Amino acid sequence: MTHHITTSYIDLRPFTSIVRTLDFIANSSLHVLERKRLLILALCALLILICQISYCQPSQTRASIVRSVDGVMEIKIPDDFKSEGVDEPHIFKWTKDSCEIYIVVGARLIGSRTAMINTFKRAANVDKAMEKVKTLRIPNAKGILVKERVPSDANRLMSWSLKIFTVKHEINLEFSAPGKDFKSYSPMFEDVIKSIKIVKSP
Repeated sequence: MTHHITTSYIDLRPFTSIVRTLDFIANSSLHVLERKRLLILALCALLILICQISYCQPSQTRASIVRSVDGVMEIKIPDDFKSEGVDEPHIFKWTKDSCEIYIVVGARLIGSRTAMINTFKRAANVDKAMEKVKTLRIPNAKGILVKERVPSDANRLMSWSLKIFTVKHEINLEFSAPGKDFKSYSPMFEDVIKSIKIVKSP
């Protein structure tokens, strides 16, 4: 299912003076009926112009496709990303140029979910290569997002890693791109993360 959403923001204030000028001219030289007719025509022309400008405005929200991941999770992947075939089960990958979104649905959890989360957080916090460790609120799950620092070598790959713990599964997501390009992709990664929906835990 593809969702195309286009949002355009137009400042109408510059057109106010045009309407006022037309109204002033009409008031000065025409009868009431003719004045109203001219004003209506002017407003119609203005609306047509606004619609044309709005149509030409670039989309500010990236079109995306809802993807089902192993029947456990749904996620919106930008539609300009290409799905890549993976031989192993429970692994999903999408790419665009040097950027990659990689998902692995792990086996059923054994042991305490809280203990696993705490262990992962401690390991990430002591890793100097990591810039930020963030706990995410995900309905029906718990998430930990780890953001890597920008590498000194701008051509080296950097990544964000997200671990999601449902009642029965561990899901690993990785968003990667070269350090020099990562900043331009990061808003898109944020949108993908916000779109995550846990649908069930079979």
